[in-house]
Amino acid sequence: MTDEILNKEREILYACIVLGRKDPLVAEYWELVYNTVRKTYKIHGVSYDDDCLNSRRNEVFIQLFQNDCRKLRQYKEELGQGLAAWIKLITIQTVQNSFRASRRISKIPTVPIDDIDLTIKPEDDENNMAVREALESLDNEDKLIIKLFFIKACL
Repeated sequence: MTDEILNKEREILYACIVLGRKDPLVAEYWELVYNTVRKTYKIHGVSYDDDCLNSRRNEVFIQLFQNDCRKLRQYKEELGQGLAAWIKLITIQTVQNSFRASRRISKIPTVPIDDIDLTIKPEDDENNMAVREALESLDNEDKLIIKLFFIKACL
């Protein structure tokens, strides 16, 4: 990496972290983030449109600027990777996290309202067994959330 590139990256980081100016970083890495988001979607075989890509790109910049630019402060020039590589890594992780979140949401079973028998009391053994079976199909994190919700609701 040339000294010119290193100096430019240092100036951008200084402007962002110390001076609070985000525009130089956004202007410099706007396309890189967008293209990395698009490439990550393609690699994972997830369909997308321009709105989706723009939304994820914006999420990446939010990640970079959150908590007083914490992610940018974590960048270590001495490790030999440029700022662009660091931003690319954060971009990929942000997009992959969004995939995980959408998978968790899609796991939640939906039951049409017409299929729910409101005359059944929650104490019925058959109903309890159906709930237990449904809980068993969930991962531990989702089970915990549901259990905590019902325990808190019963208090």
